[in-house]
Amino acid sequence: MFIEVAFTFILCIFVIFWTWRLLKQIKYLEGILPICSFCKKIRLKNDWTTIEEYVSKHSEAEFSHGLCPECAEKYYGDVLHKNKHKSV
Repeated sequence: MFIEVAFTFILCIFVIFWTWRLLKQIKYLEGILPICSFCKKIRLKNDWTTIEEYVSKHSEAEFSHGLCPECAEKYYGDVLHKNKHKSV
């Protein structure tokens, strides 16, 4: 009986410690961010910064850029269609 209680106690301590350690690593972005409707930059006092720069400075997040299908068509549509015709 004592061994079971001791094991349960040690397990509880381990879970509490591990949870506390994980919670320390979490950073929250909260509040209202003033953001430009066009370029999506964020206003910090009298300065404007990109969303990527803001999130990188205020969290552990990293960015990887790509193109969604709509932007690929909008900005590179002529190249995409030209390459389709060449491969046929």
